[in-house]
This record gives sequence, C-alpha cells and structure tokens, in this order.
Amino acid sequence: MTIMPGFVKESYLKLANGLNGFLANVDVLLLLAACSLALGFLLSYYKFQNDTTWFTRCGAVVIFLGLIAAARPHIIMPGSLKPSVIMADTGFELTDKRHWEALGQAPPPPIVEHWRSVHAVYWGLALNLIGTIVWAFGDKLFAIFVCR
Repeated sequence: MTIMPGFVKESYLKLANGLNGFLANVDVLLLLAACSLALGFLLSYYKFQNDTTWFTRCGAVVIFLGLIAAARPHIIMPGSLKPSVIMADTGFELTDKRHWEALGQAPPPPIVEHWRSVHAVYWGLALNLIGTIVWAFGDKLFAIFVCR
C-alpha cells in the first residue's frame, strides 16, 4: 500500500471532484459535441476543400462524449438509477416529481441528481446515435448537403 503525502492527496481529490463535476454536466457535454461537429465541418469544408475525413472523425468524438453522458449516474452517484419505492402518503414513487409536489416540499439533492442522471442517459444515447451516423455516413451526408 502506497501512502501519498497530504498535499498530493488533496490535489488529487480536488482534481477528481472537478472532473466529476465537469464530466457530469450534460450541458457542457452537449456544447462540446456541437463544437466538435462544427469544427469538423469547418475543417472539412474550408481548410481541406471538401475532404470529409475531419467531419467523420468528429463523429467518434461525439460518441465518446455520449458515452460519458450515459455514464453520468455512475460518475455522480453509483446506484442512483435503482428502482424506487412507492410512497404510501402520496401513491407516487420517491423519485417522481408529483410526489414532491403533493408533499409541498423541495426534493432533496439525491433526488434532483437522480432526475439529472435520467436526463443525461437519454442525451448520452442521442449523442451516440448522432455520432455513429456521422462517423459512418458523414462523407455521404457532407456530399449530399454541402457539395452539390
């Protein structure tokens, strides 16, 4: 077992917490995916005179970002997407927004993170679909819509 000096351990924990926050922010991942596709398009169209390889390669970057988004529940709170329990007082699941509205209470942070994780998984799958299409057929899409 290796023992880290205190300052190294603190630096490592700060970096890990910062990366977790960054990687768990779906809006940032969507922005990075859009920037990646735009950069690939601009490189293919302006820099390399309709050479579509840069556009299609950016599809792989979008897939990578989609996988990170889909993995958000594990990054933030492992096990956060486990089935919920029906609450007797409202008849809704603990993770259902209607439960908290019926109680007239603000949901606790773990419930809010659960909702964000569900949202992230859907966006992650959408990014994977878009990235796969661009990676596989980006040259054909580029030829159809740009190089007429």
